[in-house]
Amino acid sequence: MGENLISDGENALVLGDVQKLSPDYEEFVRDVLEQLMNEYPEVNKMFPWADESKTGTEQRDHPRFHKHAKAIGDTLARCLGDLNGIESQREQLSALKKRHDNRKVEQRHFDNLGAIILENLAKRLGSEWTEEHKTAWTNAYGIIITKMTS
Repeated sequence: MGENLISDGENALVLGDVQKLSPDYEEFVRDVLEQLMNEYPEVNKMFPWADESKTGTEQRDHPRFHKHAKAIGDTLARCLGDLNGIESQREQLSALKKRHDNRKVEQRHFDNLGAIILENLAKRLGSEWTEEHKTAWTNAYGIIITKMTS
């Protein structure tokens, strides 16, 4: 077995946070996607269903918005559930990379998404959000994006 990509302590923090988000996880992911579309409107053109003239907030009720948010959430949950075994998801992540490449998604878009995830985690978790949580999530997200884009 290979070397761990994330420490047991960081993994436990991330999984604990996911558990805390669990009752409202889909809403959390929709908030993240909405904020991404609001703060970086240039990403709207990457979604074939999106109206570039509208904000993320205005598009939040679109069925495809919900479908894409669910896809983001499902991928995150699946990867976060086994970060040290993420290599087993190489095929799925490779297919996901191809779809994103076809839409002209760049590393900066993934970076923006990661920053928004952290910001929303901090909002949701309040006083439970610490520098250790931020570091653990930054590492976890980095592992996922690195595996997806490499």
